[in-house]
Amino acid sequence: MKALIRFTYTSKATEPYGDAAPEIVLSHLQQLAPILQDNMDVILAFQTGFVGAWGEWYYTDHYGDEGHVTAQNQIDRDALVSSLLDIFPSTRMVQIRTPAQKRAYTGVETAINAFDSSKVVSRLAHHDDCFLASGLDQGTYEDKADEQWAFKETKYLIWGGENCEYNPPKTQCPSAKENLESLHATYLNINHLDILNTWKSGGCYNEIHSRFGYRLALKSVTVTADGLVLSGNFKFKNSGYAAPVNPRELVLIVSSAADSSIKESFVIASSLEKASATSSGKNIRAWFPSTTTKPTISVPFSVTLSNTFANVAKVKFDLHLRDPMLPSNYKYSIRLANVQTSVKFSTDNGYNTLLGFTLSL
Repeated sequence: MKALIRFTYTSKATEPYGDAAPEIVLSHLQQLAPILQDNMDVILAFQTGFVGAWGEWYYTDHYGDEGHVTAQNQIDRDALVSSLLDIFPSTRMVQIRTPAQKRAYTGVETAINAFDSSKVVSRLAHHDDCFLASGLDQGTYEDKADEQWAFKETKYLIWGGENCEYNPPKTQCPSAKENLESLHATYLNINHLDILNTWKSGGCYNEIHSRFGYRLALKSVTVTADGLVLSGNFKFKNSGYAAPVNPRELVLIVSSAADSSIKESFVIASSLEKASATSSGKNIRAWFPSTTTKPTISVPFSVTLSNTFANVAKVKFDLHLRDPMLPSNYKYSIRLANVQTSVKFSTDNGYNTLLGFTLSL
């Protein structure tokens, strides 16, 4: 697993709330920073937290109670967000509680600056901790336009949250499925079993459970050889709600079909800062959920084998979708969701082996 972290001082919703003053918060954060940085490889994302009851930036003694934010409150809020963004590398996103709070910090209305980690708007996401609880999720969104804004942004930024209230029909299957898809959900903390049971009795639980985050399957392979030059295309389908939100690398491992010790590896897709229409297959964070108009993700490649393959008759292929921070730990490699036996995942190295697929050189 990877951790999604939030720190909080209090769960009180009546005054005095019991959260800490800004100078104490920043002091504690600096003490925590080395621990967080040492464990960055197993942190999925970080939530701003610290402020108010449950760390949700409401019911706070020091940062603007119940949404009444003064100029000094905003300065203090900004200082906390800036500190978090500085502590975490550009490869990790920070989640703030609402889109309005994000806009207050960034000062811009636009949500989209895809994959450009030099821009705060592409690193600062939001989390919805009253998902489906009311028309606007109990203040998560200011209005319907705000919600539509979130639908666009979460294509590129991590989204998740938790339920806080049973609210049929919005918490029932049709609405839940529609909203999770629109918000490109990566995770959800279910803390209301009545909602979970509604999904089970409504027949959508298994679908929802299997679609959180990405769900990648290999759909087709095309490879040709011209001497030691291999060219081709891998096509994947993403039946999940979201693309991978953190950097990944797709490594093609080519080895001799007769002697697996003869092998070479090539990175054929990674996590580019920006993706265009022609390069999206090369950027794993742009492997968006498949649609009827874009059913597959195309990853073209061309690699040149070394002379160690000069006398090799046939080669076989493995795909390693590795985490660049944990490249040798198979538990953090993506296992392709192929239901056939054409792809086999190895718990020795995290490789997805293409069974029965060889190419003559």
